Amino acid sequence: GDLGSVLRAFDPATGLEAWRIKAGDWIQSSPAAFGDCVYFGTKAGLLLAVSADSGSEIWKFEAPGYVISTPAVTEGSVVFGTGGKTVHCLDRAWGGESWRFDAPAPFVSSAAAWDGKVFIGDTEGRMYALDASSGEEVWRYDAEAEMESSPAVAGGLIYCAAGSRVFCLDAGEGGLEWSLDLGGRITASPAVAGGRVFIGTESGGFYALE
Repeated sequence: GDLGSVLRAFDPATGLEAWRIKAGDWIQSSPAAFGDCVYFGTKAGLLLAVSADSGSEIWKFEAPGYVISTPAVTEGSVVFGTGGKTVHCLDRAWGGESWRFDAPAPFVSSAAAWDGKVFIGDTEGRMYALDASSGEEVWRYDAEAEMESSPAVAGGLIYCAAGSRVFCLDAGEGGLEWSLDLGGRITASPAVAGGRVFIGTESGGFYALE
C-alpha cells in the first residue's frame, strides 16, 4: 500500500504488477495475507478484505478512527486497533464484528495473537492482553511511555518497546521479566530468532539482546 491510497500486488517471480486497487485514503497499514484473502486498513478508518488473486473487494468494515496498524489474522478472526481508541475482532470470512474493546488511548501498534489471547499496545504505553474469544481484558502492563512498536510473542514471553525501553513480559500473567533502556526512541518492532531479540532505535542503534 502507499500514501496515494493504492494497494498493489506483484508477481514475485518477475516483479510485474498483477493488479492494483484504489482504497480511498492513505494506506499506512501493512497488508496481512491469509489463504486467498488480503487484509489491510486505511487512514479513513476502513478495514478491507480483498481477493489475493484479483484485488476484488470481499468485505469492508468501518472503524471509528484511522487503521494504520497491521491486522492480526487467525483461522477465524481479524483483530486490529484504531485511532478511535478501540480494538475490533471481525469474522474473517464476512467481516462481522465479534467483539470490541474500548481503551483510553489510540492504537498504532499492531496486534499479536497467541494461546487464546490478543496482545496490543496503546499510544500511552499500556500493553493489553485480551481474551481472543470475548475481548475481555485479561491483564495490562503500563510501560509509562509512548508505544508505537508492535509486540512479538515467543516462548510464552512478549517482547515490546515503549519510549526508549525494551520490555519482556510474561504472556500468561503480564509480569515484567526484564526491561532495558537503549537510549533512543523506539518505534520499530522487535524480531525474535535464535534465542535473541533484535531491535533498532531512532538514534541509529541496532541491538541483538539475549
